[in-house]
Amino acid sequence: MSGGFNIEELLAVVADATNSNLDNLPATGSGTNGKNNTAAKVNVPDWMPRHIASAVTSSRDRSHAHHVFITKCVIADLNDDQIVHAARLHLPSVEKYGDRLETEVRRSVTKARQWLYQQGDPHFAGYKDIYIDSIDDEAPRDLTIEEIDRLLAEVEAAPNPETGEESAADHIRGQLMTTDQIRALPPPTPLIDGYLFLDSIAVAYGSSGVGKTHVTVDMAMSITSRDWWFGRRVTRGDVLYVVAEGASGIGIRTEAWDRFHGTQGAVTWLPEAVNIYSSMWASALAEVVAELRPALVVLDTFARCIVGADENSAKDVGQAVANLDRIRRAAGSCVLVVHHSGKDKAAGARGSTALKGALNTELEVVGSEGRLTLRNPKQKDVPEQPPIHLMLQPVPGTSSVVVVEAISDGSSSELPESVFDTLTALKEIDVPGGVSPATWQKAVDGIAERTFYRHRSGLLAHGHIVNVGTDKQPKYRPATVEEPGDQ
Repeated sequence: MSGGFNIEELLAVVADATNSNLDNLPATGSGTNGKNNTAAKVNVPDWMPRHIASAVTSSRDRSHAHHVFITKCVIADLNDDQIVHAARLHLPSVEKYGDRLETEVRRSVTKARQWLYQQGDPHFAGYKDIYIDSIDDEAPRDLTIEEIDRLLAEVEAAPNPETGEESAADHIRGQLMTTDQIRALPPPTPLIDGYLFLDSIAVAYGSSGVGKTHVTVDMAMSITSRDWWFGRRVTRGDVLYVVAEGASGIGIRTEAWDRFHGTQGAVTWLPEAVNIYSSMWASALAEVVAELRPALVVLDTFARCIVGADENSAKDVGQAVANLDRIRRAAGSCVLVVHHSGKDKAAGARGSTALKGALNTELEVVGSEGRLTLRNPKQKDVPEQPPIHLMLQPVPGTSSVVVVEAISDGSSSELPESVFDTLTALKEIDVPGGVSPATWQKAVDGIAERTFYRHRSGLLAHGHIVNVGTDKQPKYRPATVEEPGDQ
């Protein structure tokens, strides 16, 4: 490789290093990371070759290319033998070092690992600078994460004539719409009617220990197995729940939930944090989301999922939000972030307002001593919903509690799902002056009179309907009615 080097070879270098069909690549090896890896099992993220390519194509010296290549291979957890083999095939420094290449590469790998391990994060996330002593001692250079991201943006913005991929500008041109086209876009698809929507970003926040995780777990379990959530229609779907803290208690909570509701929630759980501040880990999560296609992705909590970021920094939170968008777009999911309240409760969630500004939905959990209220301070595209009053109710035979709706007298009661079918019938025939009991009952298929009035009493007690008539001549309407001009 005299003169320059082939960028296509560099793009393929990591894949080559992990290809089990390479006869000359040792199948296993023990590097200085102390791990034994099987070549065919090494999982290299899709972003890695692009980052290598972006840095190298903009590099003016081969030493820089060497440092980028070695460091990224270490981050991908390739072993020493694999890195040496890939370097021997593809690095432009081969000719310069000749027989010393293996020694120099191993020395550079050791230095890269030493620096990365010093950062203290097991996933190498949240670091600011990568500095590897130059092995040629001629052109030492610092490589920052900001530089890598900038270089990546330059490469991805350019068209690829070989693959026919469009440039960033061509992509923008292809997304332009007329007024008629924008009006024809479908409205937000509800996941939990009025509260959560597909293809959106939401946050549920509250003080530490208030019970916000109880609420979000209840939402997640309900979406996978029920048709109603406290009187709100549910669109069933799969759920991916990232339990970044308190994973050991989730099993107890879900057991209590299953026992109480007589059904089994089918949530997929990830019992460790994923650092969405890191483009690498956000891309990896987006890849998993694209495979699983969940309707809801929960990140619990935001603080544990932005390691290395300053949550008061608009720049850092803005980067995390951009990565949340990447996760959302992967499958059109609702991405729900669980967060903490700030010191000023009136100001909402803790940290930079860059998060609040990007949200479609904002939910707040307040309360104490097992009495909760779920508020809805913000909806971007639909009206804000009225508060829901909840309680944490112990489940006999377990050591946990479930979330139930609290009614006006302070007691708790779980309404049967059939009650909400009666409510749906009222919504379908709703008129401004209200609907009489007789008309309403006729609209409910095959319901007995006694059952209808029991449903009506339950809906009144829970605040799902209101009487807009008189005691002698009642007329009923749903408690939440969107009037013209609400938006």
